[in-house]
Amino acid sequence: MHEQTVPGNLTTLSEAAKIASGRPSTNCVWRWCRNGVPSRGGERIGLQHQRVGG
Repeated sequence: MHEQTVPGNLTTLSEAAKIASGRPSTNCVWRWCRNGVPSRGGERIGLQHQRVGG
């Protein structure tokens, strides 16, 4: 998996849900972070995430 960190260019789960195609719920975006999404090649691709706060 390709790791890239861009400081200052962070998006909340709510914002990511609003800009994603199909307008998934915030909970769905969280599942994509935790479990990943299967690609056409069969591998799972996860969203890079960082938990902040409690």
